[in-house]
Amino acid sequence: KSTDVVLLRQRIGMVFQRPNPFPKSIFENVAYGLRVQGKSNRDVEEMVEQSLRGAAIWDEVKDRLKTSALGLSGG
Repeated sequence: KSTDVVLLRQRIGMVFQRPNPFPKSIFENVAYGLRVQGKSNRDVEEMVEQSLRGAAIWDEVKDRLKTSALGLSGG
């Protein structure tokens, strides 16, 4: 039985013990996977906010979404 590796990779994610953000903005780090999946810009914006609210950090980062994610605290 053959496995479509691309489909498999779309369904699997990794969670690192230490934060490992891309050298991009907070917004772009959250939006990356959504864009890879082909989500529309409108959907991406809504889902980024939902994700940050779900992680309970929206209030902390909402005014600095365009700043580097490398400055976020891991704890």
